[in-house]
Amino acid sequence: MDYKVSNNLTTNFNMNTKRDLNDPDKVKITLNPKTFRLGRETSYGQSFGATYQLSLVSFLTHNFNYSVDYRESMNVRDSTRHATSTKSYGVNGNFDHQRLFSFGLDKEDQKRSNRRRRVRHTGADTETVEKNKKKSLKKRLLGPVSKILTSLTSWLNPIGFDFNERYNYSYSGLTQRAQLGFRFGITDDIGVPTRSSTAGSTKSTAVSKLTSYSLRTGTKFLGGLKTDISFTRKITRDIIKVTNLNKSVSTTFPDIKFTIRALTTFKFLNPIISRFNPRTNFTRTVDKSYNLQTGYQSSERVTIGQRPLLAVTANVLGGVQLAFSTDRSVTEDKTINSQSGEISSKRQTTLTNTTFSIKYSFSSPRGIKIPIFGRLKFRSNLSLSTDVSFRKQKKESAAKEGGYSSLGDETNFVVTPTISYSFSSQINGGLTGKWQTTNNVAQNRKSNVRELRIWVEIRF
Repeated sequence: MDYKVSNNLTTNFNMNTKRDLNDPDKVKITLNPKTFRLGRETSYGQSFGATYQLSLVSFLTHNFNYSVDYRESMNVRDSTRHATSTKSYGVNGNFDHQRLFSFGLDKEDQKRSNRRRRVRHTGADTETVEKNKKKSLKKRLLGPVSKILTSLTSWLNPIGFDFNERYNYSYSGLTQRAQLGFRFGITDDIGVPTRSSTAGSTKSTAVSKLTSYSLRTGTKFLGGLKTDISFTRKITRDIIKVTNLNKSVSTTFPDIKFTIRALTTFKFLNPIISRFNPRTNFTRTVDKSYNLQTGYQSSERVTIGQRPLLAVTANVLGGVQLAFSTDRSVTEDKTINSQSGEISSKRQTTLTNTTFSIKYSFSSPRGIKIPIFGRLKFRSNLSLSTDVSFRKQKKESAAKEGGYSSLGDETNFVVTPTISYSFSSQINGGLTGKWQTTNNVAQNRKSNVRELRIWVEIRF
């Protein structure tokens, strides 16, 4: 159920329940709500959400959101309930500096200036003329400053931001349904007693919190050289847990994407750019885990990825499509003693992957000619493609602060040709082959796979 409270505020609410009607004593259909019974409830769920959009100024937008999802299931053996709930709230928006710096180039001022000129011709009163003179003077003073700021920052995209917090709750052994305030996320207190399950399992309680925030922006030069950059951090923290409390922090920065599109200048390069569509990406992610009871770090992972390092797609003459992509990533894992904070061991994995594909397809709408029946028109399609990939993985390990020693390399080479054919919409067929060679240097083992598949599909 959705409800629009105002132009800026919208809410929604959903509820569902499942009932067991096997016991006739628990089923009673009556108009009296006090005695009305519809079986035994085995599961129940509800969700509530609200979104508020606020824009006090044109250069800064806000979207506030709030949601809570409550679920519970019944343990039919002892009539206790297991409940889980997720509550989240956050804000996101954009800061458009171009609109902020265009205070002296407002279109309304230009319209007023045009009206002022028309008023003079129609003989407007002196007070109106004086007001228009003040506005014109303000525009003459602020206009040059606005033009300079707008020109200096025209290459920078608007800055986007996100902030979100989410709570995860898990309770077992509830004797009754959680209170209304907990189901709508107003309070963190579940408000009902809990007890151990007589089915052999003990009650469990777990509460965790996830906080995430990010910033993003980008640049644009010559109309088509686009760069997107972002910063993201996620913090997960155990608030209540049966075992050790942990905390993890994941930070991704920088996350840079570079693409080339059609240029507004140097347009003679656009045919080449549109044909090859080059792009690349670079990311660095650091994941850290902490033991909250000892206060020491327990693990760390640093991943530097270039996915893709370079990617190119091309449409050549005759409808042939070519695609090339190469990726590279380096991951370093550190195992840390959570009691002392010292590094126990390190491992580094370097992965490179290169793929190449070529595709070609054509269709024949003319059909075939059969004696007596004449020419039968139908559309047939034939597609040819070949995919080639080469993957190499290198593993290294080290003890504490020592240097890395190789654990061996592993390579995987795969060639997959495919031919597919469709005869109208009732008959489809194809042929797929596979040539794969895997070489594990560490284990001194080499394997080969040769595969051929033929398939036909006929629809009546």
